[in-house]
This record gives sequence, C-alpha cells and structure tokens, in this order.
Amino acid sequence: MNPEILCFGEALWDLLPDGPVLGGAPLNLAYRLDSQGLRAGIISSLGKDKLGSDAWNLIGKYGMDRSFLFSHEVLATGMVKVKLDERGEPSYTIVKDAAYDDIPLTGELLEASASARCFCFGTLAQRDNRSRETLKALLANRGDGFNLLDLNLRPDCYDDESISYSLNHTGILKINEEEARCLKKWYSFKETDYRELAAALCRRFNLQYCIITLGPKGACAASPEGPICYEPSYDVPRMDPCGAGDAFTAGFLSIYLGGGYITAACRRGNALGSVVTSRRGAIQKIPAKEVEMLEKEGTPYQFKDSDFLV
Repeated sequence: MNPEILCFGEALWDLLPDGPVLGGAPLNLAYRLDSQGLRAGIISSLGKDKLGSDAWNLIGKYGMDRSFLFSHEVLATGMVKVKLDERGEPSYTIVKDAAYDDIPLTGELLEASASARCFCFGTLAQRDNRSRETLKALLANRGDGFNLLDLNLRPDCYDDESISYSLNHTGILKINEEEARCLKKWYSFKETDYRELAAALCRRFNLQYCIITLGPKGACAASPEGPICYEPSYDVPRMDPCGAGDAFTAGFLSIYLGGGYITAACRRGNALGSVVTSRRGAIQKIPAKEVEMLEKEGTPYQFKDSDFLV
C-alpha cells in the first residue's frame, strides 16, 4: 500500500557539536507524520557508504516506509555541519553534490505520487537539476492534488526559478519569519504585518493558506480573503530547535487532513513543535499524551502587536 503522504527531498546527517544525528526536513517530517498516525513515506537517496547504511538501518528501525528511499552508486550520503549560537539557534554548512541531489524518477514513484493525499516538498533538494526535474515530473503527475511547500531556504541552495516554481505549485505555504521577509523583499510586497503579508502571498500565488511560524512565539495563518488566526506556542524548557518546524508541519497536517479547522491545526502544530524543542535531536519519540496535555494545560505565549511587524 502506497503512503498517503509523501515527503520529497533530503535525507542526511546533521553533524552537531555533540555528534551526528539523522535528519533532513523531509525525513523529520515523515517520521513525525508517522507518529501522528498518518502513513508517510520519504522520497530521497542515500549513498553506498557507512552513513548511508547507518541511515537505511535506522530509518527501518523507526518503522518508516523505505519504498522510495534509493541508493546512489556514486554520490555520498548527505551531510550538514551544524553550529549553535549562544541562543541555541542553528547555522548550517551543507555539503554539496550529495546522493539526494540525484533522486531518480521511477514508474512506481509516479504512481505513488499521483495517489498520495498530500505531497510535501521544499527547496533544498531542488539545488541540483537532477532532483529538481524529478520533483517537477512528480508534481505535474499530481494534477490538482494537495501539496504543501515548506520553503526551508538554505544559503546557496535555491535560485529564483526554484522559488517561483515552488510557490506556484502548492496549496499551502509554510514559512518562517526570515523567509517571510525574503519573500516580501523579492516580490515587493508593501505589507508590514505578518498576518497581512500571509494573506497577500495567498492572493499573489493562488494559495489556499499561508502559515508563518514565529519561532517560540507561535504561528499565524491567512487565506486569500485575509488573516485567519494567530495561535501562540507554549512555554517549555527549550534544548534544541532542530526539527521543531517539521514537527509543527506534522502536527498541523494531522489535524487539517482529518477535517479540522486551520486554527486547531496550528494549535496542534505549536504543541508538537514545542515538545520537540524540549528534546535533544529532531527524531525522538514524543508521547501523544504529552502533546495533548501541553495543548490543554500549557502556558501559552502572550502576543504583542510588535510580534507581527515584518
């Protein structure tokens, strides 16, 4: 049985100061979606090296679908050197010409992409024309299928073409504050409030929704008609921000694809993302009861008007 949600892109190792951790936004997202009871699959490629073998085995140990996790004959498994500043915010040095830069297109993958309820993608795996062309073929094959774009901008790993193409081939756009400011500048938006900017992005690119995550503060969402909600995050001991954005997306989709309203979806995304930041590493088991309890009884952030200034 094909996965109901497919996550396209990088599977790699984050080389953290205290040791390597398996990651990559699509892989983190697929893992978290599985944990939320949704059948997810990762579309990526690993090298035939020790890191690739370790990743393959660990992904299997997690119980994840490996049907579209390919093995590259030449390229090495992806790696990212991660440094954390004094606030715990990460910076990345992404190793180029990795296995996920050459994800192959197969008939089985085309069939699975056409039937998936949701297709999630970003820009990092579009930095090379080989994987970019595979992504384009898969999205074209989906027709009017529901897609979610987590822009996930990384230095020197995107260009005007990949940004424009991605924005025009998604139904939901999820971005963070920095990415929102970039889009405002690149497309000459005049809005000075994140909520209004989200609505303007919806109108410009024919999006169903745009979600802007605001770090530990929470998230806001809008449709083409205007702002819908701004949902606060929760006060938790924050150890590691890696994977928090992917956890937000997984929590969001678990509610939204189940028929829930976007406000409830953002609330669940904030709760799951908050709990993930209280753990070391992006892929850690999170008890569902802990997320639900935080959502019900946690201390929410109190928004100020200045929080929404672009």
